Amino acid sequence: MSSEARKTVLMIIGTSSLDMRVIQETESLVKAGFRVFVLGPDFPVCDGFTLPDGVRMVRLRRGGNVFDKLRSRLRLIVLPLKIGAAVVHVRGSAWLLPGALITRLFLRARIVFEPVPGSRLINHLTCLAMKLADRVIVPCVETLEGLDFQGVSGGKIELIGDFPELFRAFTREGLFTQFGFDRRRHKVMIFPQWVKGFDTQTALETARLSHNNAQLRFVFFSHLKDQAMIRELVRNRRLGNTVSCTLPEEDAHALNLFKDASAILLPVTGTEDPGVTRRAVLSAAMAGVPVITGSKCTASGLIIERGIGRVHQNLDALELAKAMLSLIYDHHVYPQVKKKCVQTAQEFNWSNEERNLCELYRRLVEH
Repeated sequence: MSSEARKTVLMIIGTSSLDMRVIQETESLVKAGFRVFVLGPDFPVCDGFTLPDGVRMVRLRRGGNVFDKLRSRLRLIVLPLKIGAAVVHVRGSAWLLPGALITRLFLRARIVFEPVPGSRLINHLTCLAMKLADRVIVPCVETLEGLDFQGVSGGKIELIGDFPELFRAFTREGLFTQFGFDRRRHKVMIFPQWVKGFDTQTALETARLSHNNAQLRFVFFSHLKDQAMIRELVRNRRLGNTVSCTLPEEDAHALNLFKDASAILLPVTGTEDPGVTRRAVLSAAMAGVPVITGSKCTASGLIIERGIGRVHQNLDALELAKAMLSLIYDHHVYPQVKKKCVQTAQEFNWSNEERNLCELYRRLVEH
């Protein structure tokens, strides 16, 4: 196998959209000198994410007739062999693993599997895929909860955090220089598209109860398909002067979303992807913005341990409102929490994690 082939990576995407995790991983591998191909569905343009320069995208058509679907399945087998992939990185779906296994048979390629939790059947397939792969990447320990990974060697599991890469950008903007108490009207950001299982009813009820106690503005950053429902709830609760609804920016973690935010309200039901929730909390921490949530939030342990927000035992609108008000209107505690957010961001960010990812790939291609 040539030296170029030995550094060729094929990432097969089994999710329906292109997210920031894929962007970060592929960009880091290109910078480390790998030749990177991405094989995945024809992602919608509205996702707002584009693959970095140097990454070749090979698209799989979604839908179509039987022959189109057959061609897509064959491409999963042919492309890894055609490019001489040294590492095949399967992300999301265990159904994509057979093509990677054929590549390992013919080219002795190494297989990296990055699971995404799903239904019970999907989790069973995921555990089987974890046993067959050479390495398994998980963003946090919570991702393994609910997966019966008995029989999976602990030595093949690699913990590479799913952290935002905004710390350097925020530092350039000077957002970490001011931690004093701001007496202007506070803005509370709400991101229901960040996590599945987001409790919109509780969020709006929290806004209503908070409005009786303080002059707050709540902003929902939600996808267009959810806005009609949210606006109807806003009208029913007569919150038109307090709650607004707008589309998210192309990048949901863009700097301008946080510049004048006082807090982020994140009431969740406990059914969300723990990796996504953890990323949402750390995105807020990078801007020095505390998170207010309930104990069902899968990132509640991180928030409590690091002191980067408030976690209430019950997902109750009144208690969330009290917790939020007591935090952002406390002249002494609020600046200290913002400082802890920045300290957390210095440790948990992609700039640190990409070294672990690239080192893993170097070990795989050298053996």
